[in-house]
Amino acid sequence: MPHCGGCNGPFAVLARPVKAPATRRRCDACFRAKRFWLQCADCGRARGCRHYAAALLGPPRWLCAVCWRHRELFQGRIAPVAWRSGLEGDPERIALYDAHLLETRYVDGWIVPESSEWCLLCLARLILFRRFGFLAGLVHGAGATRWSNGTKIVDTDALAQHLEDLRAGGKWPGGSEPVLLSGCKVSHATAVARKLQRDMGWPAAQRNRLVPLPRPLSEHGGTRGFRLAAFLVAPRSTDCELVRRCKRVLQVAQLQNGVATSLTAAHPQLAAFRRMLFTR
Repeated sequence: MPHCGGCNGPFAVLARPVKAPATRRRCDACFRAKRFWLQCADCGRARGCRHYAAALLGPPRWLCAVCWRHRELFQGRIAPVAWRSGLEGDPERIALYDAHLLETRYVDGWIVPESSEWCLLCLARLILFRRFGFLAGLVHGAGATRWSNGTKIVDTDALAQHLEDLRAGGKWPGGSEPVLLSGCKVSHATAVARKLQRDMGWPAAQRNRLVPLPRPLSEHGGTRGFRLAAFLVAPRSTDCELVRRCKRVLQVAQLQNGVATSLTAAHPQLAAFRRMLFTR
């Protein structure tokens, strides 16, 4: 059975004659989407992507959609919310967390989102990096938060068990950088650290990395008046609730003045951010 030249999946041979060679025949879905299976010039992986990227760069320098997004971002261009929402819906976005662990040496701090879904906190991490020079890595969230009669309730036992499962499974970031628990108060972080010590035998050095961050870094309710294009041009001239929450990250991580450095195109931290922002 031949394979589709767009998604590389097998499909039945068409009964009607076709002029295209067997390697370029595509299934109906890929034909409608104008998708081809090509090798990316940046990451080297073969992916099924739309051909418009190839047309813009030419076949010798064809880029997959992911690397194309990276290139657009670092040229000061970024797509609207629909683009980022579609990326967050990617079923393979769990690979992002593994990619972050590989970049541990460049990470200034880690964030544990409230949600147990594959939360990317794309805009918050972009603000942290472009405005404050803080490269934030993500740790998979536990989903230990729920609302009851308008009151947020954090299941500290479930959160502690989740962190222990990450550590036991090799998904806990090494090093000494702070790990911020998004949406957790001081009392929640204290209870989690106590359980990690009492029931899981965590060393003090790892428990002390946990830092409460009462205000979450999600975009919901925090981006009023924020314009991404204007922020990319002049990061320090833009202000909104999410920017203020990002600044709070530096304060709770005891980095009052930020860690901003002059990042050239060849700087390893800039390259790490490019790899970490979106991965699939």
